[in-house]
Amino acid sequence: MRAIGGHHRNIPPSPIKNVKLLGSNAKVQWELTTESFFLTMPDATMNDLATVFKFELE
Repeated sequence: MRAIGGHHRNIPPSPIKNVKLLGSNAKVQWELTTESFFLTMPDATMNDLATVFKFELE
């Protein structure tokens, strides 16, 4: 898993099963490759304070 500028240090302990945008029913499109994690911001109203994604693991 890569982050901007290098490898991410906090790799999940198990595979990612799903990604949800908290506070929304919008479907989140995502893809995990051997090199990177890609997430497409859904067309949904974002919270003014914080936008939070929940990663569900297997």
